[in-house]
Amino acid sequence: MVGETQGQLWARVTAVTIGSLLASLAIGVALARFLPISREARLAIGFFTAAPIWVTAMCVGFLARSGARVWCGFLAVTAALGAATLMAGCASAPDRSAATPARSATLSPIACDPSRDRTAILAMAGEYDVTFSFEETVALADGYTLRPPYRVGGSELVLVVEDSTRRVSLQHLLVVERDGKQHVIKHWRQDWTLEDPELFEYRGGKSWEKRALQASDVRCTWTQAVFEVSDGPRYESWGRWTHASGVSSWTSNETWRPLPRREHTKRTDYDVLLGINRHTITPDGWVHEQDNTKFVLGSEPRALVREHGINRYQRTTTRDFRIAREYWNRTEAFWREVSLNFHTTRRDNAARASSTGTL
Repeated sequence: MVGETQGQLWARVTAVTIGSLLASLAIGVALARFLPISREARLAIGFFTAAPIWVTAMCVGFLARSGARVWCGFLAVTAALGAATLMAGCASAPDRSAATPARSATLSPIACDPSRDRTAILAMAGEYDVTFSFEETVALADGYTLRPPYRVGGSELVLVVEDSTRRVSLQHLLVVERDGKQHVIKHWRQDWTLEDPELFEYRGGKSWEKRALQASDVRCTWTQAVFEVSDGPRYESWGRWTHASGVSSWTSNETWRPLPRREHTKRTDYDVLLGINRHTITPDGWVHEQDNTKFVLGSEPRALVREHGINRYQRTTTRDFRIAREYWNRTEAFWREVSLNFHTTRRDNAARASSTGTL
């Protein structure tokens, strides 16, 4: 500027360079905070416009008559935008926490509610129309071709055969019709135990192993042990019930399982299912979802294919389940003895393995 000394010029250049940078950053942050568009778009605009804004601010700054005026102008802009952004952030903070009360509740120790968990487990008992649906979704091995989906339906009675504060057992009885007559198939059983310190896990090759869990890990959790139609063990896992937004749901940890009955006599190309189970109580019944991966075991285990399963249990009042109840009244004592024998054998084998150091 005319009449400006070299010192004054450098002071103004310094003020323009640094002051415009601060102001452009403040403007970018304000754009990322206040534009009425999606958060991702705001962040992108704030980031990519910072450099053009800086150049523009420097051009404007050089119009000022002195370095002092440059500093005053840019610092005023920076302070104003910074204060507005901070105030907006503080004002919106309560809204964010209020918008997600369910999530914070599920992570809090206060959310541990065994009584409510047990009520959700007992809600799975009843009379149902059932659909079983399994579909392979992603081929993971070279050259593998997805198999056709498996879908079948039926009617199922779920009975409470044991109910205490820390343990609930549910027996499933499938009713099918053949040649105009109803037939009962003793289906699977699920035993739920609160804060169970031991798991009986499937390890492949028709073998199971006992695994001890830390008390701190199982706090507020429930194990779900699933048994075959023969009452032999199938798989067991553990997880926590949640009741966020009024929806009761239990999600397991990753679980090894033998081949399912629908495939164990038909397929030899994989050895184990690695899956996560989710049970959700719905207004008209409940749903059992499965996220499975079929694995080939060996020196280098490899994934074959992913599969999604969903079993829907919809309450019904139009089915006659008298034949199922009569069957269970006749055979309950027998199956209780079978279950006890399996439990005794498992306990003795575990004790023998522990004493020999092979467990």
